[in-house]
Amino acid sequence: MQRLATLPLTMTNRWGPIYQTYGWQATLAGDEPFAPVLMVDVDGVTLWAKAPPSVEFDLEVRLDPFPDDADVVRVSFSAPPGAYVAPVVVRLRDGIPVATPPQNQPATTARLLRPLSISSEPVLQFGLMTFAKSDIVVRRNHVWGLKPGFLDHFSSPFREVLEKGRHGSFPTAAAD
Repeated sequence: MQRLATLPLTMTNRWGPIYQTYGWQATLAGDEPFAPVLMVDVDGVTLWAKAPPSVEFDLEVRLDPFPDDADVVRVSFSAPPGAYVAPVVVRLRDGIPVATPPQNQPATTARLLRPLSISSEPVLQFGLMTFAKSDIVVRRNHVWGLKPGFLDHFSSPFREVLEKGRHGSFPTAAAD
């Protein structure tokens, strides 16, 4: 069985003002291009979206909470350009976290990162998985999938997510 490349990455992240809103922003940086899959677990379902491979050896990931009411927000998780998990509406338990200084965290490709969760009803858990560009095949319209020899590392439903497609969902219990 072929081994997936495990490239070292650095993730810098923070809560605070971002453009004209307030949210969470992370930058992943490495020495080679990589491709991410964003995931949001909510109410027994995992929503996922793939972003095109990085070109500049870094990638910005954002979480934007847009208030609908005093304690109800629409949360958008994205990796512009190209990967957007459908907005999820939740009721906050403790409000949006206050601004924090940037934090550096080591990371590697081919490993699931759980960079944050939000205390809400229902609870939101965010995930991010990256793969070295050398381990993927890029198809039309920047849709990518893992090379066939690497798919054996994963069981359903991750195998189907990593094989093809740009976005979708699956029951969270199926991933356990």
